[in-house]
This record gives sequence, structure tokens and C-alpha cells, in this order.
Amino acid sequence: SQTSDASARLSAMGIDIERLDSVVNFVPQLLVLTYLAHIGDVELLDFVIGRGVDVNSVLHEGAHAGWTALHAAAENGHSNVVARLLEAR
Repeated sequence: SQTSDASARLSAMGIDIERLDSVVNFVPQLLVLTYLAHIGDVELLDFVIGRGVDVNSVLHEGAHAGWTALHAAAENGHSNVVARLLEAR
């Protein structure tokens, strides 16, 4: 199924999807969303958005503080991901 395929791909990246489902794990959710936007994987991005990750979340630390996943997608030229993130807002 598409869900198990996406789960397996995320797991291969070292991402535990069960942790994405917890509101307590806001930082991992945001980092995963930003990473997927950065690499341009719209399929996995759709998967995590479907699990309720907030596409408007903002990074608060590091070199990219103040950025959202939209910034990461735009900086890397992933117009398909930019479009999907704008739809999800």
C-alpha cells in the first residue's frame, strides 16, 4: 500500500513515523517536514502533511531560524513542493 511504502521510505531515512504522530514531538515533525521540502520529495511530504504536521511551523534555532519548510523548498528550487506547501496552508 502507499502508506506502508511511505512508512518504509521514511524508516530507511531513520525517521520514526510513530514519533511524528505525537504533538509532544513538534521539533521532530518540523525537522522532517523541512528536510523533505529541502530534498524535494513531494510524495513523502504529502504523507507527513496527511499525518497532521503543521506546514506553517517555524524553525526557532540554528542558521535557518525563522524559516518554514516553504523557505527550504524555494531555496532549493523545488517548485512542486512549494506549490504543495502553499495548497496545504
